[in-house]
Amino acid sequence: MKLFVSIPIFLCLMGFLFLSDTMLFRALIAKNYECSFPQIRYLPKDADFLAFGSSRVHIAILPQKLEDESRQIERAYNVAMPGGSSIRTYSWLKGMIDAGYRPKTIYYEANLVKLNSTSRHTEWKHNNWDIMASYGDHLALGSLYKKIPLLTKFYIIEGGLVRKLDASLNVVLGGRLWRAAEEARRQHEAPKACVMERFYEAPDQKSLSQIASRKKRYEKFVKQSGRTNRKYFKIGHSWIAKEELYYIRKVRKLAKENDIDLIVSRPWQAYEKPLSPTALATLRKTIPEFVYPPTDVIRETWPAFQDPKHMSFRAADIYTEWLAREIDARAEEAPQS
Repeated sequence: MKLFVSIPIFLCLMGFLFLSDTMLFRALIAKNYECSFPQIRYLPKDADFLAFGSSRVHIAILPQKLEDESRQIERAYNVAMPGGSSIRTYSWLKGMIDAGYRPKTIYYEANLVKLNSTSRHTEWKHNNWDIMASYGDHLALGSLYKKIPLLTKFYIIEGGLVRKLDASLNVVLGGRLWRAAEEARRQHEAPKACVMERFYEAPDQKSLSQIASRKKRYEKFVKQSGRTNRKYFKIGHSWIAKEELYYIRKVRKLAKENDIDLIVSRPWQAYEKPLSPTALATLRKTIPEFVYPPTDVIRETWPAFQDPKHMSFRAADIYTEWLAREIDARAEEAPQS
């Protein structure tokens, strides 16, 4: 009798785990799932530009502006989601490639803080965003198992399987699936981007205070150092940095195999020190696809931030206009086939 009871339970659990490893589930677990679910449901296969990354990217790149400004882009979509990580972003991209999407250009966000990490400690931070990754990609740093087997087991099993099962149950039992399905029925095309509602509101007092504090720190840095930018950038030797590079290499391989132009970048924070030519040269030795605007473009966005880490629509307009010029310039420099 126990066996007959346990078999349906086992099958249900396996069904939930299968659900959690699909593109639509990754859309359902996002903070803005009521928009991201219809976006992925109706995303056209002939989209020629897709932006991947975290909340910084999901507000910084305006698809309609990109289409208006670029001679190369006709159908742009921003599929970045809040709380992004390298493992999740890669799985998001790979899932789309596997589903038959072949954009002309993809934008991939590189986490410069992680790339610069020199911590000798392995700091796995699995959360509801990292578990959106594919199961297989949780084994990306398999060699780590030989060094710290218990920690690796904990990450793969507890952080990968148990958390995914928990998230799958919450999506179904918590009503997200039904609400998202209802929203998808009301829409018949993919939204260009899924910007969270708070970005349509004026910055709150806390954010304004934090931005002002960052401005003071930057001005103090300029006064004390005599410099206006970050002079050096070094790729770190930690597992955090290695993981970031690992997924950049995997994205590069995907792009090459599918004849996709890869752009790697990272939207900056308010009053973040711009990278110097020396720092950029160091970074591009490892990531030649990395693009970065002139300092005057960066400075122009600083007064127009929604909070310390995220641009407002006004700053995003400036960023997107620069990105459109960058895409067109890269197309002109590319060898003609």
